[in-house]
Amino acid sequence: MGQYYFPIILSANGGKTVGSFYSHDYDEGLKLMEHSWVGVRFVDSVIAKAMSIGKPFTLVWFGDYAELSEDVLPLTAHRAFDPAKNVGGIHRDYPRMFQRAKKVYEGGLYRVSPEDPAISEYLRYTEDAVFYDTVTHQKLSMKKYIAHAIELGDEEDHIIHPLPLLTCLGNGKGGGDYWGSDKEWVGSWALHALAAFPESAGLPDPDGEWTDISDKVHFREVW
Repeated sequence: MGQYYFPIILSANGGKTVGSFYSHDYDEGLKLMEHSWVGVRFVDSVIAKAMSIGKPFTLVWFGDYAELSEDVLPLTAHRAFDPAKNVGGIHRDYPRMFQRAKKVYEGGLYRVSPEDPAISEYLRYTEDAVFYDTVTHQKLSMKKYIAHAIELGDEEDHIIHPLPLLTCLGNGKGGGDYWGSDKEWVGSWALHALAAFPESAGLPDPDGEWTDISDKVHFREVW
């Protein structure tokens, strides 16, 4: 059966729900590969809302088949508030964040309307966005990612969007999931604190060293 996905934005530590998104509100399908494409307004609206926050956030593309034991507990540890107590384990907030996302999904809570003013204001920046994962210290420029995909032979109007795949939980359990190239990257940013800014704003990278993965990851369906 098909698995349905609901993007959910939380605060950086998962303590607050910013909003959730139901793809039918945006005239898109619920399955991951029905909507995870560059230029799709549903994905762009999630990004626009995230950029409007102006500070780090957590984004999870929550699949309804996702399980805590299978999809969250195996995640590698990231920098915790007290690293000495989290060596070799997952961040202590991950289970709580998963349960919050599951509750939001099951209750249809905090749904963001397509007419949300923040979406209208930031929608024009979505293909100009640079995403930062504060856990892995990786960054991804949409401009560079798109250019790299075209260099590798993707058609300009048919490029898989990286953000839903990087942040999703539950992939591989249902029809319509992603089965293509670079599958090891799928979910690698799930439940991490992220930041996003328009590249055209000319802002410097946030403090710290960042590994640019814009031309290292290439999501492409395999037929």
